[in-house]
Amino acid sequence: MHGLLHDDQYTDRRGEESDSPVTDLRVVHVAVDDAVSDVPPIIHHAVLDRIEGNEAYRPKALATLERYRVMEADGSITARSAG
Repeated sequence: MHGLLHDDQYTDRRGEESDSPVTDLRVVHVAVDDAVSDVPPIIHHAVLDRIEGNEAYRPKALATLERYRVMEADGSITARSAG
């Protein structure tokens, strides 16, 4: 027998159906002294390269970011914004 024996459907807190039991988006933030801060997170350049090179790869946690910083290949950090 090949394929799925059953089709599980899950519902997240927003009431949206999904094939995965883990569907809630994680809120990406930087903690300073154990508290959420306004400091934008740092994303490695390889993650952005993968997003640009692979349409199927879209991390849900990064979809909500408005501002972020990128660690470039040379180790420098540059500020960016979505859009």
